[in-house]
Amino acid sequence: MSDKNLGGRDFDLRIAKYIAQKYDNLLSRSGNESVSNNRKFMTVLLNNAKRIKEQLTLNTSTTVNITSLDGRENLTLSLTRDTFDEITKEELNRVLTPLEKALKLANLTLNDISYVEALGGAFEVPAVHQVLKNRVGDKLIRNNYNFYESTALGAAFIAANYSAHFVMSKALEVPHGNSFDLIMKLRNVESKGQAYCEKEFKGIAENCTRKISFTAPLFKARSGIDISKSITLNHDGNFDILIYQRFPEDKENETHILTFKVRDIQESLYALRHDNITTKPKINLKFHLDKCGFVSLKVIIFVFNIILGRYFV
Repeated sequence: MSDKNLGGRDFDLRIAKYIAQKYDNLLSRSGNESVSNNRKFMTVLLNNAKRIKEQLTLNTSTTVNITSLDGRENLTLSLTRDTFDEITKEELNRVLTPLEKALKLANLTLNDISYVEALGGAFEVPAVHQVLKNRVGDKLIRNNYNFYESTALGAAFIAANYSAHFVMSKALEVPHGNSFDLIMKLRNVESKGQAYCEKEFKGIAENCTRKISFTAPLFKARSGIDISKSITLNHDGNFDILIYQRFPEDKENETHILTFKVRDIQESLYALRHDNITTKPKINLKFHLDKCGFVSLKVIIFVFNIILGRYFV
């Protein structure tokens, strides 16, 4: 029994967002866009976050040094274990979920079990170990197996499962990827001097801005990494693509993490106004989820239906 949507990367992301917020609050960055919206900057912060998490495993505090992240300002701050525990409170509250589910499924209580075997590097994080200790007591926690050797052997077994040169009697299904769903929503951008169209119609909107309402799941939690997805829609105006993250166990709450701006659609239609375009263009959006878990909009393809001529026999 495990929480497939919780891992060390979730703690790294919390630290990275905390540092990004501190960086945004620098006086020299007043009025600038948040660094959390910049993929390159967040990759740097995530790499630092992993190192900071490991340092806090051995020390009660550590110093964070971010040098010229955006070419303007340096950031130096002290991060303590108490602060780490506070900003990762949501993740820490989920540590016991697998244990509680296992007990409920087996119809047992803590009095019925001999010990709890803690596996994985996460249990070297003091806060994680303390959460488990508070629930089951120090005497029930066992470390009979090496944290990292057990993980490495499990990873080797999974790799063998995917290898064409290693035959297994039963395949294993191992989910991997982000611990949250990624949702795509489209938002209207009103053209200058044009109000929204009062009603829907089939032709091209030349004197008004057509409203758009479109929501679609992009990448589900643990659906994989280094994967792509295409979404097709019909529209003849400018719009924004808003990306939200949503945890599977909390579908009521969504967090906006990224915005892509799609522009010049109406300008393109105007440039082609003499080519007998009579229908809304088909827009193909191709997204990619890379190995770091970041989503990007790789390609936008516009397909126009142009009437070249009419012939009668």
